[in-house]
Amino acid sequence: MRKQLLFAFIWVILLLITPELALAHILKANGSVGAVLHVSPDDDPIAGQQSDFFLQFKDKKNAFIPGNCDCTVSIKQAGKEIFSQPLFEGNDNPTLDNASFSFAFPQRDIYLLIISGQPKGVGTFEPFTLTYDIRVAREAGSVETKTNTNGFIDWTSKHMPHLIGSFFIALFVIFAIIRERVASQKSKKTS
Repeated sequence: MRKQLLFAFIWVILLLITPELALAHILKANGSVGAVLHVSPDDDPIAGQQSDFFLQFKDKKNAFIPGNCDCTVSIKQAGKEIFSQPLFEGNDNPTLDNASFSFAFPQRDIYLLIISGQPKGVGTFEPFTLTYDIRVAREAGSVETKTNTNGFIDWTSKHMPHLIGSFFIALFVIFAIIRERVASQKSKKTS
C-alpha cells in the first residue's frame, strides 16, 4: 500500500513540474544561421487581424551581418505565395535582434513562413532558408477569440493534461486503498 501511495505521489509531482508544451519561440536553423520567431499577439495569430513578427537571429560562426544580407520573408498558403518582401525593409540599422514585419492572414489555415538570406557581394555567411509552419486557428470577432480572453478557460486548456493525469492518479489511489482494505478484512476473517 505504501509503495502504491509513494508511486502516486511521485506521479503527481512529475505532472505538476512538467513544463507546458511550447509551440512558439522555436529556433530554426540552416547551416550556421538560425532564428527564433516571435508572433504577436500571444504567438497565436488571428485571421483578419494584423500580426507582428519578430525574429532574433543566431549565428554560430558570427559571420551573419544583417546589413550585408539580401534577406526575404515570404508566406505561402497551400503552396501559393501570398506575401513577400525584403526582411529588413524600412530598417535603417538592421541587427540580429530587430528583424520584423507585419501581415494579416486572410483566413484560418496553416501557412508556411519562409525566411531566406543570401550574402550581398562576396559571401560572408552561408546562404540560408528557414521555414516555420504557422497555424492560424482563430478569426477576428469570433466567439472563440473572445472566449480565449477568459483567464479560467485559458488556465483550464493549458492544464488539461495535468487535470486528466491527476484524475487517473486519484482513481488509482482510491482503488489501491479499497483493495488494501478488502485484503486486510479477508486476512482478519481467516485468522
